[in-house]
Amino acid sequence: MREYRSLIKTHLDKFKSMGRFDYLKLIPIYNNQKEMVGYLRPVTKDYRTSMPECAGLVAKWHNEHPEIFGHPMTVTEQTTQEWLDTSIIERDDRILFIIVAIDGAKIGHIGLSSFRYDQRCCEVDSVLRGEQSGHKRMMGFALNSLIDWGIKYLKLEDIELKVTSDNKQAIDFYRINHFYILKAHKPHEHETSPKSYTVMKLHMHRWKKENIS
Repeated sequence: MREYRSLIKTHLDKFKSMGRFDYLKLIPIYNNQKEMVGYLRPVTKDYRTSMPECAGLVAKWHNEHPEIFGHPMTVTEQTTQEWLDTSIIERDDRILFIIVAIDGAKIGHIGLSSFRYDQRCCEVDSVLRGEQSGHKRMMGFALNSLIDWGIKYLKLEDIELKVTSDNKQAIDFYRINHFYILKAHKPHEHETSPKSYTVMKLHMHRWKKENIS
């Protein structure tokens, strides 16, 4: 387990450009015809200079789509920078990608987090389409690219995610992309969030059969 934890930290650190000479790495996004329609651009340690619009754009998307957090909230560019620093960059088990269309338009974000190293499992999280430009199925294509990267380079054997149970649109989206409902969670009285959520798991065999030739 220690070796696998080290593998994850090494790969995520390189993509987050934690080292002085780490160069920017992009993950291509392909449609069903194997045509490139965009790429995943990691939020790197130097995002303030290499992508100065990042925090403002993410803050805008989060304010327009508060349902991603399961409860209403208002964020600013400054609080978003703090979130990116502490909850993304500084965490060994989390990474966030900006989804960029082939014409350069930034349309949303997607990430991985909460690795369970002993099971070689993690969660897809922070899936948000902030803009409607780009291919109408861009989020599905981006999800496939992230899964492919996770399987090939992070050696993932299981992938899960959580979605609020009343978000039928999101549940249907993940079902189309080979996730199935694993279990439902109802909040206890002492929990701060009153929302129940559903845990979904990738049907790895079906995904590989359709996406890996």
